[in-house]
Formats: sequence, structure tokens, C-alpha cells
Amino acid sequence: MTTSILKPALTKKGRWLNTILLLLLVRSFGTCKKGSDASPPNNNEVKATILLSSGNTLNINATTTKATMGCLMSLAGGYTHIDATNTANAAVYISIFVPTSTCVTTPGTYNFNCEYRVDYSSGSTPIYSNLLATNRGSITFTSINDHYMEGTFNAICRCASAGCGTDSVAVSGTFKGDYLK
Repeated sequence: MTTSILKPALTKKGRWLNTILLLLLVRSFGTCKKGSDASPPNNNEVKATILLSSGNTLNINATTTKATMGCLMSLAGGYTHIDATNTANAAVYISIFVPTSTCVTTPGTYNFNCEYRVDYSSGSTPIYSNLLATNRGSITFTSINDHYMEGTFNAICRCASAGCGTDSVAVSGTFKGDYLK
């Protein structure tokens, strides 16, 4: 009599265990990511040469997280940007404003805003910008699509900070890499 009472209980217990095991297996397979869902590796590279008014040059050779690029959207339009910093915190920031709902999408030469910061981590070091320059320079995209950009840039940037007079620098370089919108 004991066997006939326990048999249905063991069968129910077995079903519950099987159900739990099945749910665990389904959950573990459901949380795996496919290889194509992963972000591409950041192989970005920005090389900039800054010719100082003293005649000296400063190089910014930025890669991976020190070289960022992409497209930012706003209500006024799109901003394509390229940013690079070196280990001494010198930085070059480039932006191209496109007054439509997109960023730069085709190869070509564009006007751009360029900014060189002697030390981006300090609020008291000079900031140079091409906004005040007579010849602002240009940026050329030799290749661009929905995830990759490559090209060259050059600009004359004048000191935009108080106390540095009419000092200027020449900024030129190259960029290439992947970005996500």
C-alpha cells in the first residue's frame, strides 16, 4: 500500500525536476550572445602634429580609447566628431556640423571646427581654436560609411584664451577607425 501512494508522488517530483532542468537549460541558451552582436574592436587611430609658434612640434598619436570618433545627433543637425588625446593630456577635438538630420555621409572636403588644448585636464592652460583664424583649414574624408571613417585634416588655430595674445599653432593629421552612431 505504501508503494502505490509513493509512486504518484515520485512521478510528480520527477516531472518538477525535469521541468526545472529544462527551464535552466533554456535560460542558459537564451542568454548567450551571438558573435555578430558584439561591438567591433576599437582600432581607431588619430595622428596629429601641432606646430607651435616657437617652431617646436608636438605629436598626438592616439589609439583605442584615446581616439574616439562618431556621429552625434541634435535637433539642429548632426555633428561628426574626431577626438584624440595623448599621455600628457594634450588634445585635438574636431567637429563638423551638418545642418540636416545626418552627419557626414560621403567622402569629400568639409569646413570644420578644430580645437587644440595644451592640457585638457586643466582649466588654466591655453585653448587654441580655428574659429578665430582667417584660414580655418579643412578636413577631407577619403572613406566614410555607416561604421568607418578615414581621412586627413589641417587647420591654423589661434589662441582663444585670455592672456596669450595672437599666438597660433598649425594642426594637421590623419584619422581612421570604426565608430557606432
